[in-house]
Amino acid sequence: MNKPKRNLERLRKIVVKKALEGEKIKEVAHDYMVSRKFVYKWLKRFEENPEGEWWKDRSSRPKTIHRKVDEELRERIRELRVK
Repeated sequence: MNKPKRNLERLRKIVVKKALEGEKIKEVAHDYMVSRKFVYKWLKRFEENPEGEWWKDRSSRPKTIHRKVDEELRERIRELRVK
């Protein structure tokens, strides 16, 4: 299971390297069978943090989850718990 992930990380590095060397984004995307959107996304990540691990997957989990329950519903829940 790790092999495809490593290949994806390697692909990201290669694609960004080619784009930084001056190849056209459209050609890089076509050559490596990825969308231009992803090439731009990886370039942006590289530019934001060239020394970091920009090529690794990021969590898609929200940083915060807002759970707001109105007071009426909260009171009803309390009543049901007491029963």
